[in-house]
Amino acid sequence: MIQLIDPLDEPEFYCVDVPGFRDSLRTDRPLQAHTCKPGADDELFLFNQPSAGQVSMPAYDLCMEAEGDQVYTRPCSESAGQIFVYGSDGSLRTGDGEMCLTVAPGEGAPAGGRSHLWRELRLSSCAEVARNLSRWAAPGPDPGSTDGPSTRLMYDALDSALLGDPWEIEKMGASGDAAYIPVLIELMRFPWWRINRAVEVAIFESLDWIVAQNPEIAGVDAEATPDEWLQWIVWMGQHPEVWPPLGFAGWKGALYSELVDPEMGAFLYDGMPANIRIEEIVWGGVAKDGIPDLTDAPVIPGVEAAYLDPEDRVFGVSFNGEHRAYPHRIVNAHEMANDTVGGVSFALAY
Repeated sequence: MIQLIDPLDEPEFYCVDVPGFRDSLRTDRPLQAHTCKPGADDELFLFNQPSAGQVSMPAYDLCMEAEGDQVYTRPCSESAGQIFVYGSDGSLRTGDGEMCLTVAPGEGAPAGGRSHLWRELRLSSCAEVARNLSRWAAPGPDPGSTDGPSTRLMYDALDSALLGDPWEIEKMGASGDAAYIPVLIELMRFPWWRINRAVEVAIFESLDWIVAQNPEIAGVDAEATPDEWLQWIVWMGQHPEVWPPLGFAGWKGALYSELVDPEMGAFLYDGMPANIRIEEIVWGGVAKDGIPDLTDAPVIPGVEAAYLDPEDRVFGVSFNGEHRAYPHRIVNAHEMANDTVGGVSFALAY
């Protein structure tokens, strides 16, 4: 079975499915996402069978084949459309790595039988799809779970890095898997004085190795950039098609908890709701609550604010006829003010 990791609106999860059933199988129609039916032949797929890159249905002697933006089942052949790559990031991509198998957004439609649901499946640009609609759990060398080999390698690399051993990081580089680039960029954030020099060298060399094995992506020119970590962060923002391995959010929480603040793990964990890419979340340089917010600050009439000069900046807030000014010179040290004005509670972020 090829199961979508996020259940969406189906508690029994969605699986890749051929329309129809048994003798009435509709191979003339594209594959769909359907409520998972454990043991059903029309949802049983094998990876790298009969040949590397092919995804076959052994009960029907058919293979998945990409045609335009849809996927069908066709007699197994040497067609380039039958080459798929299941990544350590949980994506199921076409052979060129550009298109990802994606479930349609919205809500599932009734499919009959025990309140089953179905949705359309499409091939969409991996750089543009919502990842919760495009990450699959599937059989194979990496089972598409947060306990798979790629996830374990992330945690092993963190443990070995803290001990000054670069071996696990070098294994990431040797794999050539672009999914490890976000992991290495995170580790790069902490220079040699936080980890050690051998680990830092392994991080940069592993990034070079991965980029060399993926010519379709351009890396960062270290000699031309004085702050290579910042340039890699920019690079990451320009390459939304590069996804981190499954379990990355929890691993990132463990990294920050270990190297920044034990309470950081409360913010980053597997399954956390997010409207942005987890790899775009960047540590601000302080521990949790390292910059204390300004809460319910005492106030004085403006005519009594003798410490302010006429040209000093203030942040003005008005609610329901009540007005208040927050001097920049005070808010600057806190970056956040929580208050109530005119009966309205608000947060002023700077």
